[in-house]
Amino acid sequence: MNELPFPRAISGARVERLPSAMVPARAAIAGQYVQLEPLSADRHAADLYRASHGSEQALGIWTYLPVGPWPSLEAYTAALREQSSAFDRVFYALRPIEGGPVAGQASYLDIHPQNGVIEIGSIWFGSTLAAMPRTRPRAVPRGGLASVSRASSTGT
Repeated sequence: MNELPFPRAISGARVERLPSAMVPARAAIAGQYVQLEPLSADRHAADLYRASHGSEQALGIWTYLPVGPWPSLEAYTAALREQSSAFDRVFYALRPIEGGPVAGQASYLDIHPQNGVIEIGSIWFGSTLAAMPRTRPRAVPRGGLASVSRASSTGT
């Protein structure tokens, strides 16, 4: 029985070029389809609340996320303040590159720069981002999070 988690054996070879061991900066990142802006409750709460709570369809994004929905804009703003002040995660509001209101969110998490490890999560897209053409790539690795164009309107 093959119990390896991957279809190939792990080589055990030494990694010659280690990662930079730097935590990602809380800075805007422009991608091909979206602009990631460091999350700010004051700047982003109203637009994100509208995108994620404005209809029954919008509320569906919270189905598979471990938080939300919130009963009011004030409660959501408080949650965003908590997220934006976290030291262990870096949260972003997602704005279509063409402009308009922010309509989604994503974060870097499980950040272990000394090992070159970082994950992305807490991803959700409001209808304006979820409606992007499906012919676009799901992600373009060179741009990291900013290249996310259409992964799932239910979040991952």
